[in-house]
Amino acid sequence: MVQAIDNPIAANFLTDAVVERHNFSQLNKTRIRFRIQLKKSTKSAAPKWADVLKAEVSEIESDLVKVTNSEVGLRGIKVFKKLDETAAQLRQEIASVQEWMSADTGDWVCPIDLAPLVWSQLINIRDHVAPGLRNQLKVDYEAGLVDYQERIDQFLSLNTWELSLDKQESVKTNLLKSFPLLSELEDYLQVIIGRPVIIPALSEQLNQQQAECLEQITRFIQQYLSVRSFFEPKSNSLVLFFRTLLRKFASNSTKKTNAQISQKISQTLKSLQSLNTAFYR
Repeated sequence: MVQAIDNPIAANFLTDAVVERHNFSQLNKTRIRFRIQLKKSTKSAAPKWADVLKAEVSEIESDLVKVTNSEVGLRGIKVFKKLDETAAQLRQEIASVQEWMSADTGDWVCPIDLAPLVWSQLINIRDHVAPGLRNQLKVDYEAGLVDYQERIDQFLSLNTWELSLDKQESVKTNLLKSFPLLSELEDYLQVIIGRPVIIPALSEQLNQQQAECLEQITRFIQQYLSVRSFFEPKSNSLVLFFRTLLRKFASNSTKKTNAQISQKISQTLKSLQSLNTAFYR
């Protein structure tokens, strides 16, 4: 059960919160959302402490007991280094397409006019680039297996472990089981593209009168921002005036019909335009 706790720090937590404002320039544009994932892009294997440290029954403070109680784990050995290298190439290809989009809670969003280009690039990565990299993995397969075996031998031959040759071979055999079979490489470096989601422009979800109001609001904000960026270094009082206009509009727009709101916006726009014209004379 949730209980209310009187905590002055918790009561004031909003003062430290980050403000994220709506991007009004995006509200009236149709956008499309993509989900892109890369599956099976790395593989590692880790030996167990019991495989490399001796456990003497009579020794309560043996190395195995100590390291087990410390809860320290052995870092995994990269099984197929070429897999990680080709995965990095594939991520770079995907990142080059993501430069045209903006991140949004794990997905990627772009304007509808860029969607065909983005989609074609993603399909090309999935159907041509990724298969080409998987084919390269097959070419490097034997060399990768030899490299993995050599790194296992170097690890197991450490004097610290004091392993017999038979024990080393046993541990090595278990670790080699993690190396993928040649036939399994097709399952790696899989680019998964989710079904695109269209985000209609706000104006497309409104009736005609509401859409006209939105268009006027958008125009007002654009003009306000353009004039503010010019005046702000020179006249804080003018900026305050514009902000007052916005607050006045917001306070007067409640409980009014669409026609009244539209009329109010038009009046405010005229005030702004006349002031802007007066300045540039």
